[in-house]
Amino acid sequence: MIYAVLAFTLVSMMLRAHTGTFFITFFAMLQILLSVSVAYGIYMAVLWLPFFPFLNLVALFIVTGIGSDDVFVLVDAWKQYGNTLPLGHQYSSTSEMADRLQNVLSRAGASLLTTSLTTTAAFFAVCFSPITSLRLFGIFCGLVVLVDFVSCVTF
Repeated sequence: MIYAVLAFTLVSMMLRAHTGTFFITFFAMLQILLSVSVAYGIYMAVLWLPFFPFLNLVALFIVTGIGSDDVFVLVDAWKQYGNTLPLGHQYSSTSEMADRLQNVLSRAGASLLTTSLTTTAAFFAVCFSPITSLRLFGIFCGLVVLVDFVSCVTF
């Protein structure tokens, strides 16, 4: 458990250094933690899988890496769009901000969708394993990555 806390702390520090704001870092890490808990809820309540192998805890490391990568991509797309604006540009309305967000999501969303879906498909492919622990690990990690993508794009 100490390694998960250490990894989470190091990724938080890197996110803080990259984004330059505690606000985005806090909510990015919150989104990552919530994606694990929402995926756990789907795993237990919706899919009715009562056995939760210890191996599933590896998903904390996986989603920390994937979720923070998604945030890096979105923040970079936001900064790149900002570089196209005139120096000292101030938003006069919320529709301008919405246009910027739409542009960022259309640029970065395709890569986020592609990487998240291929990772999810890879984890769900483990469902065909005859080993129960591996099968449930694949289901849980696939759910975590899928929920992380949805929360990253909408949160």
